[in-house]
Amino acid sequence: MSFLNVNLNKCNQCGICASVCPAQALDNPKAPLQNQKKLDHFPVLSSGQAEEFLRSRRSIRVYEDKKIPNNTLSKLLDMGRFAETGGNSQSVSYLVVSKKEILQQLSEMTLTWMEQEIEKGTGWVQLYKGFVKNCRTTGEDLILRGVPHLIFGKAQKAFPLGRENTVLSFSYIELYATSLGLGTCWAGFVENAGRSGYEPMRKILGMDENEVLTGALMAGFPKYRYHRLPDRNPLSIRWID
Repeated sequence: MSFLNVNLNKCNQCGICASVCPAQALDNPKAPLQNQKKLDHFPVLSSGQAEEFLRSRRSIRVYEDKKIPNNTLSKLLDMGRFAETGGNSQSVSYLVVSKKEILQQLSEMTLTWMEQEIEKGTGWVQLYKGFVKNCRTTGEDLILRGVPHLIFGKAQKAFPLGRENTVLSFSYIELYATSLGLGTCWAGFVENAGRSGYEPMRKILGMDENEVLTGALMAGFPKYRYHRLPDRNPLSIRWID
């Protein structure tokens, strides 16, 4: 039973008002208590556990030749919806490509798109002239690397925070993947082609004219196990007190 009233006209459904009350004196029809999970203590992880967990995230580029069951993929993607979003706007959906022939076509058309961008003189792509040439010379798929699944984020074209919300969502998905025995890696080249509005890619994915691609993430079972946590550059920080 709720003893306080919520101004629903100002509510963005974040659920914080109900979740911080220890006595359950406040309920919210837009974020009902019955849908919230009770915590016995907070934080859930110690600082040491959290550090090791976060540092264990790896970009996986070599995968086993087997598919992830759909129920496991659904569980993975479901975690993405709990990521923070601008103004709790959420509004990101996913498109999962698992068909080998489509994945191969996506790799090829991404390479073609890069060649076109190089020809046009697009700045950042010039750095990858050698990469594109190597792909064509060897015939090796260095775009998707034989990955069994490719996850696209998508949003409505009129929605201004689709990209930002997708990045936050994918970050949750990447971190959660390790607990399911999975590995992920951002598919940056495919993502750039998709976000440019490249029509052949939109067509093969069956995109609605009001939708835009907002991100691309590879996923599968890692072929190799990591035994150490690599270091990074020293912390660089400037204080203004």
